[in-house]
Formats: sequence, structure tokens, C-alpha cells
Amino acid sequence: MNPAQEQREKGLAFRRELYRDHPQAEAFQRAKSRWMKALMLYCLVHMLLRAILLGRQGAAPWALILGVGMGLGMNLIFLGAGLGPRRKLAWVLYLWGFYQLYQLAASLWEGALRSVWQAGLLTPGALLRFFWGYVSAFSLSPLSVGHDLMSLLYLVLLFGTALWLTAVPRSRQLAAEAEPLEEQWRAYVMAQSKQSVR
Repeated sequence: MNPAQEQREKGLAFRRELYRDHPQAEAFQRAKSRWMKALMLYCLVHMLLRAILLGRQGAAPWALILGVGMGLGMNLIFLGAGLGPRRKLAWVLYLWGFYQLYQLAASLWEGALRSVWQAGLLTPGALLRFFWGYVSAFSLSPLSVGHDLMSLLYLVLLFGTALWLTAVPRSRQLAAEAEPLEEQWRAYVMAQSKQSVR
């Protein structure tokens, strides 16, 4: 076994020992970690779909790379903070969700609703016709509608995750139980990395 594998095995053994008396907290942390990875993958697919749409509209390749990188980076920062070991930062997911909701509403407003409003046609019947027109646009531009549906689903996932972490008492309890254990784990990893550098 090489030194890196040996150090990894020691680290895993230390983590198992930390969580030995807290199996539910360990399962909660593992579930949070898996969920964060799934949301990050979803964000990557969402950003790539956005890049494809913008590329079809004639956006410059450098702008697409920069836009995808920045969009993905911002999502990763907020997801990492909200789903990280510090339970008090879970509220960040609400802020990011409201920002995403604002962006989606602004794009819908710019796309079609403003013209309906200015024409004085913003009535319940007009909104229903707008909705059905939007649904029928799926056959004309499935990528655009698919991107919008992914944006809506991302909002649901963000707010659902934030509620899971902040409103469910059992989740809050497990997060509070796991937080000091995660701090000990991080301290151990930092100490081991300093030893390996020497």
C-alpha cells in the first residue's frame, strides 16, 4: 500500500471512530453530501443547456465558456455554503433560491409578459392563453422550454433542500450533532496534510 492510500485509510478509520456513537448523524452527513453532488451535477447540465441555447443564438464561444464558468461557480459557492457542515449557513439556500426566482421572473417578463401588460391584456384569460401558448412552444423550441422547466425544477429543489435543512426538526438536530464532529474531522485532515508536507 502506498503512503497516500495508507493516509486515506487512517483518515477513514478516524472518521468511523468519530461517528461510531452517532450513526444517524453520519447517515445525515452522507445524504447531504450525495444530495449536494446531485444538485451540482444538475447545475452543470443546466448551465450546459443554457450555453447550447446561447450558442444557437450566435453568442461568442469565449462568452459561453465565461458564462458557464461563472454561473456554475456561483451555484457551487451557494450550494457548498448551504449544504456544508455549518448548519447556520443553510439559510443561504433561501437567498440563492429567491435570486434564481427573480432571474426567472425577469426573463419571463422581458420575454413576453411585458408586451401583454403594455397592451392591457393582462387578464386571467390572457394569462391562460399565454400559458398554453408557452406549452405549445415546446414543439417549436424544445430546448428553450426545457431550459425554463429545468430552471423551475431547480427552484423547487433549492427551496425543498432549504426546507429540509432548516424547517425539519430532525434535520436540524442531526446537523447540530454532526457539526462538532465535522470540525474534528477537518482539524484531523488539516493536521495530516501539514505532516505530509514536512
